[in-house]
Amino acid sequence: MLAAISLVSVLLASNPYLDEGRRHFDALEFEAANASLTVAVQQSSLTTEERRTAFDLQARALLALNRKEDAIAAYARLLERDPYAPQPSGAPKVIDAFLRGREKAWPKPSVKWSRAADPEAGAIKVELQDPWALVMRARYFESSKAGLSEHSAQVIDHSLVVRPSPSTSQVLFDALDANGTLLAHFEVPVTPTATQEPAATPLVRTTSATPPSSLRTPGIVALIAGLATVAAGAIVLGFGYGPAPTTLTSAGDINAWNRSVTGQVGAGWALASGGAALSIVGGVLLAF
Repeated sequence: MLAAISLVSVLLASNPYLDEGRRHFDALEFEAANASLTVAVQQSSLTTEERRTAFDLQARALLALNRKEDAIAAYARLLERDPYAPQPSGAPKVIDAFLRGREKAWPKPSVKWSRAADPEAGAIKVELQDPWALVMRARYFESSKAGLSEHSAQVIDHSLVVRPSPSTSQVLFDALDANGTLLAHFEVPVTPTATQEPAATPLVRTTSATPPSSLRTPGIVALIAGLATVAAGAIVLGFGYGPAPTTLTSAGDINAWNRSVTGQVGAGWALASGGAALSIVGGVLLAF
């Protein structure tokens, strides 16, 4: 029972066009093999290994038919989708066609960084395209207000994950060859996480005690003028209530002086009361 289930699984998983192309190839029927494999490589259900096998068999069949450029194109189509497909073994012409197909799909050096989905908050993931395996060393820099800090990096399965410090504003990636020559450079801005963002300053609405400028200026003027008038009235009152001059001897002189004093006192009180009223008006204007 288990054997039957396993056999059904194998039959369902296999690609009939690939199987047919392999049979024709083994029978040295290269035209028929190429026809079947042309259909096989277009099947979306192929696994990675099946696709590599289908393109390799097709390229070999084309080489057997002395169609070298078509064989190179077949390997190029494979490598466009699968840049890390391993180099096949076999005759020198097979290896040469594969390498020329790689050059067609990925002209040297074809080293490139690209952003990948970040695995977690606060982490940055980048992928390294290096179909010719030219990169011997990778490094990255963290840029912040304090400057640049350099870090060595290990690329695993053509990808790299870094976790920059909270003060980092940008991460810069470099890929270098065996001689230290820069092959690719990539810059990634760092977006602050929720814990890194500074707390927002709350907006507090306050009512200003300062009067509007339309009332403040007249109020100040009225208050100063009123105080000045009160002071002037006080000075006049001081003269009015002062002692009589000793030079007054006759009754006429004394009467004249008394009339003068009465006028000064009246004027002083008028100035003082008017200034006080004006000061009150200024204070009221300032209050608004």
